[in-house]
Amino acid sequence: WFIILDEFGKYLEFASKNYPEKELYFVQLLAEFANDDNNDVFFINTLHQSFDSYALGLDLQQRKEWDKVKGRFKELAFNEPVEQLLHIAVEHLGSNESTLEQERANTIVSLIDESHVFPFNTELNADLVRKLNPLEPVSASIVALSLQTYGQNERSLFSFLNSDDERGLLEFDSLSGSMYGVAQVFDYLIYNHHSVLISKYNPHFVQWNSIRSALERTEKEFKQHTHQYISIVKTIGLLNIFSSSAAEIDRKFLTQYFNVVSAIKNADELINNLEK
Repeated sequence: WFIILDEFGKYLEFASKNYPEKELYFVQLLAEFANDDNNDVFFINTLHQSFDSYALGLDLQQRKEWDKVKGRFKELAFNEPVEQLLHIAVEHLGSNESTLEQERANTIVSLIDESHVFPFNTELNADLVRKLNPLEPVSASIVALSLQTYGQNERSLFSFLNSDDERGLLEFDSLSGSMYGVAQVFDYLIYNHHSVLISKYNPHFVQWNSIRSALERTEKEFKQHTHQYISIVKTIGLLNIFSSSAAEIDRKFLTQYFNVVSAIKNADELINNLEK
């Protein structure tokens, strides 16, 4: 016999919010029944995220019970290469005629090649950059990596690409001359994945706490050009989490990045003030 449950995460979401001890006890009984060699039964279910990620809102004692039930299952993780998510984004955005100038695209390619900040093996060229517009390669790569970590891979990526909320891609004003950069990705993640990011079970919990603390100090310290300062801090924070370990994220890179992506012409001065 095969008991196959698709979208099992829906059940776990319900269980975590409605009598988790009672609901999980039923799952435990079912798993133990399937694990009994005397019963010729396979219990197979599919999840968009790991089993324990559905228990973020539970207290410590409930999480212990959740982990105990999780131990009754064998997890088979399927994580496609993050390059595949980037390819989906390119195909989706590249269907529209790009308005990004060739010279600007070439500048972005040179900047990323010199800094080694692009974490994928995908060949980076001006054509790819123009197809990603209004995203740029760094923000696109962080979108792919972060949604694989905090979201549901392709489903979350399509939600992002088609999001019409005020922080989403469709509502971004590319006519201002700016591109949808890392700081905008930060805002989107905070708005749509806040509960995961503030959870101590977030694998980057410490880094996100550090970013939040840095943003609070920045708002307190700088009363002029506050938005630009905050954008720089958000960008540095996400780059520290998701960029390649070989990346050279120094003042030169940040200055050029903001000049070409966000049109912050005094980025060098602002970064210097932040360092002080």
